[in-house]
Amino acid sequence: MRFFIFFRNFVETGEIAGVFEANNQEPLLLRWNTPARYYGCRLSETLASVKGGLSFDCPKFFIVYDVKTNFGSVAMFTGSNMADQLRAAVCLELVLCRGMIPTPTELDEVMEGLESAGWSVNKHRLVFDHWTYSEK
Repeated sequence: MRFFIFFRNFVETGEIAGVFEANNQEPLLLRWNTPARYYGCRLSETLASVKGGLSFDCPKFFIVYDVKTNFGSVAMFTGSNMADQLRAAVCLELVLCRGMIPTPTELDEVMEGLESAGWSVNKHRLVFDHWTYSEK
């Protein structure tokens, strides 16, 4: 929830909130209607959604956002680490909040901004399934 709130605020204001600010915005009792997401899914499941949506291919992950169902998924490359997972999640959240794929430069700027604002960019507490893919 905090992750979505943070990125919704970023898209609306262009500012990267610090840890304390983002924590204060998270509701304790209310549940927000947020787009569905699946971190760490099978590549085959992700590729099945490509026809109806937007996709982003990176050396460490592959993202698809199905516009019709408002559902985003991330498939991770074998050998990716927690920092790569966080980068993939950031990319997907930007897609979910804006409805468009960020450029690699824009993604780099957001990651640098997160680190400058006091966020840890090498670890996270997001729930990722352990499916990965590799090249043949």
